[in-house]
Amino acid sequence: MFFEAYGRGMAVDEALSRGWVFVSPRSGVNAINDTLDWLRNVRRIQVDKLFLLGHSMGASLILGSDPNLSPTAAAIFAPPGGRLNPKVPTLVAIGKQDLPMIRSAFSGMASGDPDQDEFVFKEYDPAEHLMVVNEGLQDAFRFFDRSAKR
Repeated sequence: MFFEAYGRGMAVDEALSRGWVFVSPRSGVNAINDTLDWLRNVRRIQVDKLFLLGHSMGASLILGSDPNLSPTAAAIFAPPGGRLNPKVPTLVAIGKQDLPMIRSAFSGMASGDPDQDEFVFKEYDPAEHLMVVNEGLQDAFRFFDRSAKR
């Protein structure tokens, strides 16, 4: 959906405008590590900085990813729950009209300031489960830009 929906490919455009590679693997327990292996071993791309972007189940995969993985930053939209890695700067975005289960998982945490360094919580109104990605992508990429400078 990052290529065709969510702001008509806005995430792809934002990544490419920065000279970044954008991939969107199918969900699976090893999706992130498998994608990194593919980039390195098949495409011969050296991964210097890794930014993770996920929505719903994709956000859960990020939260449950290999603890040895060291992404530069992550932006997760409407995660149904999970534990944040305190070593990874993370932006969590939910829609005010999303399911109560999703809204309650992280809503008591941190600030709504995308210029904060380590953790940002944003709630978008009006936005429901699918619209939150479109509403929050600009904030996510600003967050990534700040993290890239570290």
